[in-house]
Amino acid sequence: MAETNHSKKGKFLLRAAKIILPLALAAVCLYYILTSFEWLEIWRTIRQINLSMFLAASISTTLIFWFLRTLRWAILLKNEKLNISFFKLYLYTAVTIGFANFTPFQSGEALKVEFLRKYGGGRFSGYRYFFFEKLLDLLTISTLAAFGIFVLFEFNLGNRLQLAIAGLIAVLAVLIFAFVIASKKFPEKLQTYRRIVPTQSSNLIFAFLLTLASWTIMIFGWKFIFQSAAIDLTIFQTTAIISLTTVIGILSFVPGAIGVSEISIAAMLSQMSYATVTAQTGAMMIALYSLVILILSSIHLIILKMAGAVKIKESC
Repeated sequence: MAETNHSKKGKFLLRAAKIILPLALAAVCLYYILTSFEWLEIWRTIRQINLSMFLAASISTTLIFWFLRTLRWAILLKNEKLNISFFKLYLYTAVTIGFANFTPFQSGEALKVEFLRKYGGGRFSGYRYFFFEKLLDLLTISTLAAFGIFVLFEFNLGNRLQLAIAGLIAVLAVLIFAFVIASKKFPEKLQTYRRIVPTQSSNLIFAFLLTLASWTIMIFGWKFIFQSAAIDLTIFQTTAIISLTTVIGILSFVPGAIGVSEISIAAMLSQMSYATVTAQTGAMMIALYSLVILILSSIHLIILKMAGAVKIKESC
């Protein structure tokens, strides 16, 4: 009985830590941003941005990204007998991915599995497909992040920023490796997983290519968003920033990586010899981009609700 109570207490403390520690980190980051960023100069710079370029890049990038993710989801679900249109699948994907940006580890995207259950999708198979998607994303983004560390920056043992980021990437690689080892120790679960993941190599190849395409679109989007604020980065530099920022945000477990992303982007732009105000402005541009994503997600949610209402009226 004592062991049971001790186990419950341990689980409670673990759950509390998962909530409190990320929120504490977010609070510290936000305090640093509010007190250390040069807001007056940042505002003056933002007022002079190319608004048309910013809106065109942020909106088109987001919509294309969601469309490509819908294609990948549709391909992975090819063997499932779902009574759902591609348009409805797109709306569910857009809404869940859009709002997932503001959840820890982007876990909110998993809600699309629950949405598909009313169209004949299985919860177990759906989550396995979803996990496979996340594995593709993690492998892609960790590879790009390693590229950003060892190719773009002049790596040396005296640079604490580079060592910290390299350490975060190493942790992510260890987590992926641990999953592979754990799978070997549980052959029954691994066999189940293999039965659920599409066995046709063409489906796997298409899913991988769509993963690369979606991240490529996002990289170009960030490049033009930065460029709208007169921050002219190369494709390689943009790749480094988006991949490293994503890895840091994931490992922080802070919802939406609020505060964490802004500090990371500002630090990396400073590392690339941009002035402090310019680097901080670049970080705020991506924060504004997150706001655009939130607005677009809300619009898609309204469309989804309207489509559901029309369906109910037609059935009546």
